[in-house]
Amino acid sequence: MRIAEGVLCAGDFRPGGASTCQGDSGGPLYCPSSNGQMVLAGVTSFGNKCDNEVSAFSDVGYFRDWINSNL
Repeated sequence: MRIAEGVLCAGDFRPGGASTCQGDSGGPLYCPSSNGQMVLAGVTSFGNKCDNEVSAFSDVGYFRDWINSNL
C-alpha cells in the first residue's frame, strides 16, 4: 500500500486490538509528547477493516500551517 504525504497510519494488531470503524471519521489520534502530555497527532480518515487492521489519519503536524491560517 502506498501512503500519501500528510497521512499517519496506526493500529493495534493484537487479538481484540482497537481499530477504527464506520462512524469514527473525524475522531482523534492522541499520542504522548516528549514531556508526557497527550497531543492531537491525527484525525481519523479511513481504515481497511474494523478489527486489528491499520487505520489512516490526517497528520495534524503536516497540515498545521493550513489549520492555523484557517482558524
